[in-house]
Amino acid sequence: MDPAGVPVPVGFLKKIVLSVPQGQDPLPPSCFFEELLPADHAMQVDCAAIKSQLALSGLPSAGGIEGFVVLMVTQHPVEDNPIPPLDVVAVYAARPAVGEVATMDVERVPLTQVIGEPPLDLCPND
Repeated sequence: MDPAGVPVPVGFLKKIVLSVPQGQDPLPPSCFFEELLPADHAMQVDCAAIKSQLALSGLPSAGGIEGFVVLMVTQHPVEDNPIPPLDVVAVYAARPAVGEVATMDVERVPLTQVIGEPPLDLCPND
């Protein structure tokens, strides 16, 4: 929120990091997508979006995938305004190849603060 208490948009970067079985060489993370979420709005990051970002980065995107979606808030504070918060909720669902969802879990993801500037590999603009 700005000093007057008005919600503000949140700019953030999104990348995908695949996990591989122990003993295999790790894969590099995907490129970063730049996102801007209007105040009081939500965004779903589903399997199709994840696979699209992996493919754009030249990473394996077929079949089942395991790993992480990493979100980094990038909108810098103006004057004394703090960086706007980004509420993140993870929804994990599993189902057999054909059929209804067999299991689901929902968790609120806590904030992790990163100190310093991470190396940025931005995805090409469409």
